Amino acid sequence: MRVMLRYSLLLSATAFLFTPLFTSALITPVASCPPDSRKATADDAVVKNGQVQLGTCYNPNDPNLGQSVEEAKGYLLSIARGLPGTKAPPDQSHINNLNSTFAVCAANFLKAFSKTYGPVTLSSAFRCGPNSPASITCNRGENAAAGGASSSNHQLGLAIDVSPASGDFQRIWNFAKANPQFGVCFPYLGSDRPHMALAGTNTGEASKCAAQGITRICSGAPNFDIKSVPPGFGTVGTSDETGPGYTSTLPSGQCIVSTAPVMVTPCAGSPSVPRTLPPP
Repeated sequence: MRVMLRYSLLLSATAFLFTPLFTSALITPVASCPPDSRKATADDAVVKNGQVQLGTCYNPNDPNLGQSVEEAKGYLLSIARGLPGTKAPPDQSHINNLNSTFAVCAANFLKAFSKTYGPVTLSSAFRCGPNSPASITCNRGENAAAGGASSSNHQLGLAIDVSPASGDFQRIWNFAKANPQFGVCFPYLGSDRPHMALAGTNTGEASKCAAQGITRICSGAPNFDIKSVPPGFGTVGTSDETGPGYTSTLPSGQCIVSTAPVMVTPCAGSPSVPRTLPPP
């Protein structure tokens, strides 16, 4: 009887000593995340919208996943290069004033495009104007000084200008048409080559996106507030940039290079000499 009691006590002590260690090994993952990935936290948008479980390894730059607005605008700022003499440089304040829904969709699209086809430069973002949200403190004459149209969607933070380093605008237009899940388009194509807009909204440019087969906002982005679009912007679909001082649309055959200072060089097959754009 005493032998059995001692044996039972020994087993209990053994279980007491080793159970916490064993349990801890089950709870704490031992494997680290692969390169370019990290563990998802409670603050990540992909966790909040249910795309990724808390603590799971994921790539924050995966264009197929949602991302936070801060991450999206940080990426857009990283590829921004203001053109010489611009009246509305795409600096941090102008990037921050982009519509949050559009920023997430645009960042997802540009990451996916550049991963396959090479670098892209952002040369214009938010431009303050009479139709800009009242909550934004800015120079209301900025859009006009930059040569923007009075109905420019840049005033609402719903447009950016982007140029592929290759100079192949047809490729980036086609990529947008072939990938409507990103929710952005180039509404004017050849008449305003770098101009990108958000689809699935109540703007005139969104109607042009719909005509290209792009009808919805990208998934994982914040909800879009249709009240943020002033009356008239839902029916106007004319070219966005008409002013004489506008320089974000590069001359035919010229492509922007992502360097500082910004240089404009001939696109592939162009015999002209590299040069910089003159100020407006």
